[in-house]
Amino acid sequence: MKYCEITVKTEHKDAEIIADVMNEITGDGVCVVDRQDLAVESWDYAEDNLMENFPKEVLVKGYCAVDKLDETLKSLKNSFSLFENLTVLDIYSNILDDDIWKDEWKKNYYAIPIGKVIICPVWLDDGNTQNVLIDTGLAFGTGQHETTSLCVELMQKVDIKNKIVLDIGCGSGVLGLCAAKLGAKKVTLIDNDILAVETSEKNIALNKFQNVCQARQGNLTDGTIDKYDIALANLTAPILMELRKGIENVVKKGTYLILSGILNTYCIDVENAYSGFSLIEKAVKGEWCALLYQI
Repeated sequence: MKYCEITVKTEHKDAEIIADVMNEITGDGVCVVDRQDLAVESWDYAEDNLMENFPKEVLVKGYCAVDKLDETLKSLKNSFSLFENLTVLDIYSNILDDDIWKDEWKKNYYAIPIGKVIICPVWLDDGNTQNVLIDTGLAFGTGQHETTSLCVELMQKVDIKNKIVLDIGCGSGVLGLCAAKLGAKKVTLIDNDILAVETSEKNIALNKFQNVCQARQGNLTDGTIDKYDIALANLTAPILMELRKGIENVVKKGTYLILSGILNTYCIDVENAYSGFSLIEKAVKGEWCALLYQI
């Protein structure tokens, strides 16, 4: 069976919107190739030619069946036209064989060093003991987004060894797995999407963290009775503000709370919602920010 790979050339500022639109229309996963995702000054090391592997323009790639190409392109163009000042430099498509299509997206992923850990797609594993292995398929990211790196960087600002950690909205499980790699005693990963839970369980096994990590299905903090030393939430600003209602159920005096996934324009709203806690640090990367609190 053959599939079409649709590529939209754009700029960094519009990549998120275009990716969201493409994912909604194609429903078959989206890959974003953006060299700005690699501009992380805090990396301990990086390959010399890493940036050279990425094009100057941002490429947003999606997939559809061949017989749906014309319909999909029309829907994409109509949807893009609804956004004022959205930059679409080019749209083109290629026909791929099924086996090629299933692996093509992997070419755009790289190991991402973040302090003491390296978030590494499993197909690139080189045996480094710092690697946190991630195998997500097309359903979840492999930790390349700014919101993930912000969260992992803030995680390393606190003493995580032998601590009990909660990862709220775990997705692929990357944050919880990083916590385990950094020495957490116990990590609970929770998500309301069963696919996320299954993906997290797969990645827990890949990293041999079955004795440390446990993934389960749930809505934010509902049904969670333990009190945690560290709570992580890489969500969106509206969901983080909704989370504020139940956060008291899972924290205690001294708990560190790391919030990420916040667009800069909404950061003040999240800060206001959590104003009862002590803000230790605010980290910003591009259009995203993350907050480190202590209860």
